[in-house]
Amino acid sequence: MINEEQIVKLRQEGYTDDQIRQVIEEEMSKRYDGGYDEEDARAMASNTLFSAPPADNLIKWQLRVDDVLERAEHILRGDRIKFERGNMIWVENPNPDERPFNEYGVSEIMSVLSTFVNRVIMLGDYTPDEIEDIIYDVGTELSDFIYMKYEQFGMDTPEKRKRYPMIVMQLTMLVYASYKRAMFGRERDSLREARQVTQTEPIHSVPVSPMTGQPLQERSVFNPMRYLDGQYKR
Repeated sequence: MINEEQIVKLRQEGYTDDQIRQVIEEEMSKRYDGGYDEEDARAMASNTLFSAPPADNLIKWQLRVDDVLERAEHILRGDRIKFERGNMIWVENPNPDERPFNEYGVSEIMSVLSTFVNRVIMLGDYTPDEIEDIIYDVGTELSDFIYMKYEQFGMDTPEKRKRYPMIVMQLTMLVYASYKRAMFGRERDSLREARQVTQTEPIHSVPVSPMTGQPLQERSVFNPMRYLDGQYKR
């Protein structure tokens, strides 16, 4: 059965929740051919990770900032990127001399960063000039903030301090990306359009199940599950 990690991969590839749900139903129909019919498979699929309305899933996914803040925390802790089975993961740096900040420093900087990387900002409406002014101020103040407290933050060796300019730039770019999504209110408008689309009923006729009276989903020739790890890998 498809797991949550595979679902995340498919979403990152651009597949919608409806498309992924259809794949689940198709695979469950094949798997349970001996004891379950298609309606049983459809009912079972409805109790998986996709039990929430697709529109809500889309909105929650589009407004997620956890992955951005998680990346920032890994940067502050000096964690390393490692690839396993084609997946990128973060691993703890075993060398304490290569961890630029201590727990206090990570906590303080993350607190500041969360002020600028959040749903409220992304749903705002900013002009390019406003964004440029904000990012300039953020970069300057963040640089001064770390510089004034670098010893308290654990940046207490010359090697650690060498990473200071790059870390400030990395964090500033994460904030910039958050504001860029809010330029001219585009993120807010795209969510409004997505909700309107999901609320619009299809005008074309679709096959109806004789058992439930509900529309049947059209089977897709292309199965994205074949591109994931496991028995469906191409």
